[in-house]
Amino acid sequence: MRCGITSSTWCATSRKIRSSLGSTTSVPPVRRKRLPNTRQRLLDASTALFAARGFHGTTTRDIAAATGITAGAVYAHYASKEEILFTIIRDGHSAIIELLYAAISERETPLAQTYAGLRMFALAQVEQLARARVVHYELTSLSPEHLELVREQRREIFAIMASTIERGVAEGVFVVDNLPMAVLGVQGVTIDIARWYPVADPGVPASPAQIATQVAHMGLRILGVGADQLAQLDAQRAARRG
Repeated sequence: MRCGITSSTWCATSRKIRSSLGSTTSVPPVRRKRLPNTRQRLLDASTALFAARGFHGTTTRDIAAATGITAGAVYAHYASKEEILFTIIRDGHSAIIELLYAAISERETPLAQTYAGLRMFALAQVEQLARARVVHYELTSLSPEHLELVREQRREIFAIMASTIERGVAEGVFVVDNLPMAVLGVQGVTIDIARWYPVADPGVPASPAQIATQVAHMGLRILGVGADQLAQLDAQRAARRG
């Protein structure tokens, strides 16, 4: 698929990925400033409350009480409850973008990059479950301005995955009939973890690492990857750890 018929975000991201793959320099990770303790405690408390009660079911007083400060003190750090939500969602999407770029920069083939990216994405969903639920299911509570900023991040995530899968199709590794639909399907198996995990079912793996691997397998099967290739990827990952 050519840039002439894709979004500007997709094209810019595709060029960024190709540039990084063509050089010896890895894509640099996002460097975040260390937040003052109270600000981080506010974010942590808000994340837990929003995940459990929803944004509209949580008051500023609830957040203040969970943080151990007064309700008025909340506004010394954030202008509104919605700004806290935006910070959580923005940072959550930034973390996903960073993970995907790391998967690309540290591996050589589209197959290995997609496998690693899906595993890292899925593992982050499980290990940061409360944040994942807020990031994916509280978008409609954002202001229009903040929602558009997050949508741009989501377009970048889509573009990263689309560009990698597109290269896999060109190399004959992936087989898809509709690239955008394939990307959405692959994204869906990872995002949906925030809805069903944890689950008491003997058929579902117990450990986060096992869940991440199974989710990566499901995503790659959408792209036409067979069982033998999946087994090879698992073996290569085990060798890297060893």
